[in-house]
Amino acid sequence: MSGKYANSVAFFEALISNTNAVRVEAEGYLKSVKTSNPQLLCTSCMEVLQQSSNPAAIQMALFVLKTEFGDKCEQIPAEAKPQLGTLMLSIIQTRGTKVLMNIVAEIMCKIASHDNQHQAFLEQLVQICKSPDAKQRMFGLIAFETMTNGHLDPATVESYASSFLTVFTGLLADPDIQVRMQAVRTTSTFLASIESADLLMKMGGVLSSLMTTMIEALKYDEDEGKSAIESLTTLTEVQPNIWNKYLSDIVIVCSQIITASKFKVDTRAEAIELIMQIAEGKKSEIRKLAEVKTSFFPALLQMMTEAEYKEDLAAWTADEEDEVTKTDASSTASSAIGRLAGVLGAKATLALTDAHIMGYLKSPEWTHRCVGVLCIGAVCEYTKEIMSKEATMQGLIK
Repeated sequence: MSGKYANSVAFFEALISNTNAVRVEAEGYLKSVKTSNPQLLCTSCMEVLQQSSNPAAIQMALFVLKTEFGDKCEQIPAEAKPQLGTLMLSIIQTRGTKVLMNIVAEIMCKIASHDNQHQAFLEQLVQICKSPDAKQRMFGLIAFETMTNGHLDPATVESYASSFLTVFTGLLADPDIQVRMQAVRTTSTFLASIESADLLMKMGGVLSSLMTTMIEALKYDEDEGKSAIESLTTLTEVQPNIWNKYLSDIVIVCSQIITASKFKVDTRAEAIELIMQIAEGKKSEIRKLAEVKTSFFPALLQMMTEAEYKEDLAAWTADEEDEVTKTDASSTASSAIGRLAGVLGAKATLALTDAHIMGYLKSPEWTHRCVGVLCIGAVCEYTKEIMSKEATMQGLIK
C-alpha cells in the first residue's frame, strides 16, 4: 500500500476496526485504490493472507478478493494466481472455517472458469479430496459443489460423472463426520445437475450411502441432519426419478424421522417435504406404495396428536389463529395430509382413512378422536364427492 496504509495488514485491520472513524477512512481508501490500482489491492490481499495472524483480517482480505476480483479475474496478475491459490489452500488447512472455505471456493472456481482451466482445476480438486487433512477434504467437496452449481455446463459434468461419483462415494464413508455430511450436500448438487436420464439412473446406487449419512448426521447434529435432508429435497425437486429403486427405503426412513418427537418440528417438516416432493413427482408410484399406508400416513397421524394444547381442551378450542400460519407439529402434519390427499386422489385417500381413521375416531383419548375429525377435514376437499354419499358418511361417523 502507500502513505498511511503502507502496511497491508494494518490497512485490513482498519477495515474491520470497531472505531467508526478509522473504519470509514479505510473504506474510503479501499474505494479509491480498487479503481486506481487494482493490482496493488490484489497484492495487499495476498500479503495479509501470508503475514497476518488475525482471523478477521484474513477473512476480510478473502472477502475483498471475492467481491473485487471474482468477476474481474483479468485484474489478478497471471504470475500471481498460482501463489494466490497456494496461499488460500494454506489458510484452509490452518484456519479453515466453513465461511472461509466457501469464500475460497468461489474465488478459485471463478479464476478457473475465467482462465478456462476447468480440467486442471477439477484434477486438483480430486487430489485435494484425497488429502490426509480433513479440512482439505472438506474444502475439496465445497469447491466441487460450487463448481458444479454454477461453473460447469451439463456436458462437462457428465463427461466427468463417473470419476466425480467415485470421489464422492468414498467421502460419504470418510472417517470425519463433518466431511461425510458435506459429501451429502455435494453429491446431491452433483446429481441434480445431470440432465441425462440414463446416466442419472446409473448414478442411483449412491442413494443408499446418502440415506445412511443423513441418518448419521441427525444423530450427530440435528441441524446438520436437517441440512442433509434439505439437500436431498432439493435433489428430488429436480430429479424425482432418482428414487425409482429406493422409494420404500426413503419413505420408511423419513417416516421414522417424522415420528421422532425428540427432533424439532422444522426437521420433521423437512422429512415430510422430501416425501411430498417425491410424491408430487411420482404420483402413480406413490399411490401403489405400501409404505405410504403402513409408515408415512400413520406417522403423520401420530404427529397430529402432538397438539399444542394437548392437556387443555378449552385452550385448544379458544385458539382461533389461522391454521395456515401455524407451524406446530399437529398443524404441520395436518397440512401434509391435505397435500397427500391431493396427490393420491379420492379413492386412494379414502382407503387410507378406512385403514386408520376409524381407530382414531373410536379412541378413548379425546385428542385422538379430534385428530380423526381433523384428518377428515384435511382430506375432504379431495374426497367430498365420495364422502358426500350417505353410506360413506355413516361409516365414518357412526
